Amino acid sequence: MSEPLFLQSVMHEKIWGGTKLRDEFGYEIPSDKVGEYWAISAHPNGVSSIKNGRYAGQKLDRLYAEHRELFGNRPEPVFPLLTKILDANDWLSVQVHPDDAYGLKHEGELGKTEGWYVIAADDDAEIIYGHHAKTKEELREQIEAKNTIINKIIASISKNQEGTLILVKGEAGAGKTVLMSSLVDDLLNSEDISFIKDNNYINLIVNHNNQLSVYKEIERKLNWNSGSSLEVAMKPTQFLNALRKEKIKAGVVIVDEGHLLLTAKNQAYLGGNHLIDLLAQSKVVVLVYDDKQIMNKSQIWTDNTFFELEHEANLEGNLIELRNQMRIKANPETVNWIRSIIDDCEIKKLTKDKQYDIRIFDSPFELQKAIKLKNKDQKLGISRLVATYDWPYVEEKKKQDRPKWFVEIGDWKAPWNQQIKPEKKDAKLSWIEQPQTIDEIGSTFTVQGFDLNYAGVIIGPSVKYRNGKIMFDISESKNKGAVQNRKLENGEMKNFGEDLLKNELNVLLTRGVNGLYIYAVDEELQEALKEAIL
Repeated sequence: MSEPLFLQSVMHEKIWGGTKLRDEFGYEIPSDKVGEYWAISAHPNGVSSIKNGRYAGQKLDRLYAEHRELFGNRPEPVFPLLTKILDANDWLSVQVHPDDAYGLKHEGELGKTEGWYVIAADDDAEIIYGHHAKTKEELREQIEAKNTIINKIIASISKNQEGTLILVKGEAGAGKTVLMSSLVDDLLNSEDISFIKDNNYINLIVNHNNQLSVYKEIERKLNWNSGSSLEVAMKPTQFLNALRKEKIKAGVVIVDEGHLLLTAKNQAYLGGNHLIDLLAQSKVVVLVYDDKQIMNKSQIWTDNTFFELEHEANLEGNLIELRNQMRIKANPETVNWIRSIIDDCEIKKLTKDKQYDIRIFDSPFELQKAIKLKNKDQKLGISRLVATYDWPYVEEKKKQDRPKWFVEIGDWKAPWNQQIKPEKKDAKLSWIEQPQTIDEIGSTFTVQGFDLNYAGVIIGPSVKYRNGKIMFDISESKNKGAVQNRKLENGEMKNFGEDLLKNELNVLLTRGVNGLYIYAVDEELQEALKEAIL
């Protein structure tokens, strides 16, 4: 055969498709939502036809079966290639790529070994590759948790129930935020469960400014639409006030960092309890919660109400616990060493971990230098310096020309977070994503919920080591929201400062994915940490 075969092939419409196959490549397309042109295909879902020569009109799969000599006498029982041209006008769904053995066993067809050639791309185009799970068990836990939550949502709305609580618990690094962002995107965009969004508003609530910045950027990029006049991602007080103003009720509400919800009113929030108000205004609330990450006295439950809600959720099968550590890429001994410092206030001996880099530095200057060096290579993520809230800081409404608040240790100092003015293009990014913040010191207010490649932690004077135990000195902390007394329902004043400072240390020590660098101001603590690393 001396002439090439030209093919008549199939167009596939997708919710993420567009018109570039027509506008830029001249193809005739059936609609404005064409996502894939299967240029060379013998797949049953879109077989190409021969347009010319003696085989005109034949299907490619039949031609391959009857005239294998035209294809170099390939050994594969079916035509082995599928060549597509994609118009990804929006974010695609998650793609998985089984090998031939798995594909034939479970789907009755060959696997999905894939190669890409990017013909053209918008300036802000992105590809998300891989996942955070270190093992099949971790990935399975995430998938099963999301499927369980979706099934529980379906069950609740099918029964026309209101105020259903689905509680997701897990420690720092258990993958809660990854799970919630994936869940929200499925609820808004998955064709398989589209009836949920068709009949219910979908919202994502988080009481953390920097976390909200990330979700707002995802909302913009993925064109999320709540189904109501409200934006998808909002802070809880803003959301509850908007529901009242619009005189509407919520449908499915996902609450990330649920431990940061208020349990008492303040000047901006006149209700009594964020979660109770959300349950009263919603059909379903999916709440992510870790009591070891409560940061403020106004977030503490001072009665048994939360335990009662948790007990009820458990009885209904609506309690989901994430038990795997997905952030810290260390061996179990290293993870246990970090947890022992936080949970037991003990510093045990630790053999050097080849997977995870832990170092104790002699000075804050050397620590800062090491973190800046790690941050130069961001292939594995951003590295930042953080500290316990033991130095004065007041957030300025307007950025000053020069930083006003500093972390100072001896003759070394560096500005607290959110003081160095970002470039205009970076202004809406979260604190850790803004490049200039490498010269600042972060706190729980700017890093809670985020991953860092390497976390450099300055442990301030509120954390001490005495008589073989770590202790927390509330007199040294400048975090008034943590160390001031909380008024209980009976009028009694109670202090939760030591527990909240322990939570602060928990958040800071569990940010690093690949490494944790530490400097402690307290001399006995510094010495104990140095002696612990073998």
